[in-house]
Amino acid sequence: MYAKIQVIGHLGNDPEIRHLPSGTINGNFSVATNRPKYTDKSTGEIVTPPPTWFRLVAYQTTEKGLVTELIQKWLKKGQLVFCEGEPRLRKYTDAAGIERTAFEIHLGPQSVIKMLGTRNGNGHDRPDVPEVEGDGPPAPEKGDPGIPDAPF
Repeated sequence: MYAKIQVIGHLGNDPEIRHLPSGTINGNFSVATNRPKYTDKSTGEIVTPPPTWFRLVAYQTTEKGLVTELIQKWLKKGQLVFCEGEPRLRKYTDAAGIERTAFEIHLGPQSVIKMLGTRNGNGHDRPDVPEVEGDGPPAPEKGDPGIPDAPF
């Protein structure tokens, strides 16, 4: 069984890419999600809750893959993204010798990453990303239902 978690938010920093001694390439980045503002009933003040941060981790064992072809190449600080991956808990010991647990979202072959835009609203802030015009695929021609014949 596969558990998954979906997150929509802004990247907190540019992704960190590391080449491990084993040859594996590791990509890490954090995504901040915002909760809606609300009015405190006792004071009448508008309260802005702090963001919730999620750490996303991807591993790649081949020369080309998720880390080098998408994360390293296209994701930048402040960009709005949709990510879907596997929730995992990782235990580690910090510098003070205290055992801690980290919650991470692992991105793998069944994961999804979609770039939704940036803080400035243009969809991306990289000049090498082409703009796409139009409202989607062309409409089917008259008499064509737009659905290919089913193989059964």
